Amino acid sequence: MKVLRGNKLLPFAAATVVGLGTMYMASKRLLESRSNNDSVSVDLNKVQKNKILTRQEAICQSKAVIHKLQESTGSPGISVAVSLNGVIVWQQGFGYADVENEVKCTPHTVMKIASISKPITSVLLAKLWEMEVVDIDRDISDYVKYWPQKYWMGEKVAITGKQLATHRAGVRDYKPIKQERKSEFGSSDSLEFDYEEYYITETFKTIKESVSLFQNDPLISKPGDEFHYTTHGYTLLSACLEGASGKDFPTLAYNLYKDLGLTETYLDNDKQKLIYNRSCHYVRGHDDEIQNAPYAESSFKLAGAGMLSSVRDLIKFGNIVLYSFQRNGDMSQCIPGYLKSSTVQLLWQPIKGTEVSWHPAGSYGMGWQTVPCDKNSSLISESVTTDRKRNTVEKTEMTVRDPGKFIVGHTGGTVGASSVLMILPTSVNKSEVNPPCGIVVVILANLQGVSLGKVAVNIANIFDRCIPHDGNVQ
Repeated sequence: MKVLRGNKLLPFAAATVVGLGTMYMASKRLLESRSNNDSVSVDLNKVQKNKILTRQEAICQSKAVIHKLQESTGSPGISVAVSLNGVIVWQQGFGYADVENEVKCTPHTVMKIASISKPITSVLLAKLWEMEVVDIDRDISDYVKYWPQKYWMGEKVAITGKQLATHRAGVRDYKPIKQERKSEFGSSDSLEFDYEEYYITETFKTIKESVSLFQNDPLISKPGDEFHYTTHGYTLLSACLEGASGKDFPTLAYNLYKDLGLTETYLDNDKQKLIYNRSCHYVRGHDDEIQNAPYAESSFKLAGAGMLSSVRDLIKFGNIVLYSFQRNGDMSQCIPGYLKSSTVQLLWQPIKGTEVSWHPAGSYGMGWQTVPCDKNSSLISESVTTDRKRNTVEKTEMTVRDPGKFIVGHTGGTVGASSVLMILPTSVNKSEVNPPCGIVVVILANLQGVSLGKVAVNIANIFDRCIPHDGNVQ
């Protein structure tokens, strides 16, 4: 195994300590193990058949899952955190945040979180909607004056904030790399990164500059008709938030971080800024050697994939949203949630015709991916709709067939990093504990192309076996 230092490939042993050798594998073994990645995951429906675990047993089993993940992917560094009922019960770093300088990963290591930026932006959107600053059903051209009139089949069409948040606005995603230029961008493990705009090196100083990347391109579908996952759509959504609030997106984002107590979360829009505990990021080169990730800008996609964070901050964020979801008006002994329960239900409601890449039963809501345990059940009643005038949700009753058996969260992947945030709620009604009730799992890896969705579900299922029906943790 070799590591790229500058432009020079060094033998792996010379680039790091001997003790890290077990984290990497010979190229042949690495390639063979990738075909067996499914062994890291488990079926959501098998959990109830297994015995109740102690917390320590759950941690030991989860460590084995992460070690298997390291061996099968060769990821230099991985950070993990798990909470039960709002309390962090396991947090650990594996491997190295900086291979060349032998800096170890910890729960405070700050990495690119890629598309986990979308759930954070959706919470910002929801808060501004609750405050009646923005109307998610209004034509965004009322907020973004520089957005040109769009047409579909010769007819004028309008785009709403809700359509942008659910990827149904018809806005394109990254441009694919042309075949004749692929050698310029190096090798890629999957088609996911065969897009030229992943590798933009130009700095975009404003959201308006970022929107200029795609604002003159035609729509790829009629707004509201089809699901097309797009990070550019979230850039346009951030422009909408700017226009509605009168504040630039970085100000809105950092105000949100402050409100939520996220002290290790940043926008990746200033490469010269000193960020303590920031990780290096890595990719696989030819012959599977680990090398430094190429320089790539995130300033053009701040709202959709341009944030940095740690597993500790993201665990806190997940629990804040889970608490808001479970906290209702009958809980006078509990402090109010950051969002109303009905608002989180709106964010998490699966939209018909949407999908997620890592699970066949998954659907997309407003910035959140949802996976019901029973693919025939729905997370929230489809009759849930927004009321523009009252800024409320007409029907707020949960219709979860098994309230303790659905997953909600988001996965992410960008140049040099992979990420996942997963929430597995448990029933508050059957529990004697106050919200948040359930499991939150966060995994960050400083290697591109690591599939983490099923791994997080696996770990959530393991810790779910620590929680009996009364909500108490052994």
